[in-house]
Amino acid sequence: MAPRPKKNTARRHRQETLVPVPMREFGNTGTDLVSGILNEDFNSALMFPYGIEIFDKMRKSDAQVQASLKAIKTPLLTANWVIDGNKSISPEIKEFIEHALFEDMEIHSMNFARGTRLS
Repeated sequence: MAPRPKKNTARRHRQETLVPVPMREFGNTGTDLVSGILNEDFNSALMFPYGIEIFDKMRKSDAQVQASLKAIKTPLLTANWVIDGNKSISPEIKEFIEHALFEDMEIHSMNFARGTRLS
């Protein structure tokens, strides 16, 4: 068997030059925010007003969306709603608002909420 040739074990040393890195910000957040309104969406079909129909279909047909909405809505619809009459409003105003919202309406406010897109 022939002897193996020796590897060149000598390390080559080269002088490395350090390049200064500028200390500044790069890039952006990726979201355009103009006057408090998000201006971009990854799926333009979901942008207003086109997304309303799609979200409505999801609300009616997707079980996960229905379960999520139910988890959010149930406490709101089953809560006992009252007008907080702390000392900032007079008792007469409090009584008028309670009567208008909870007794005098043709459709009770919670029945109205159930009939809207909350349901």
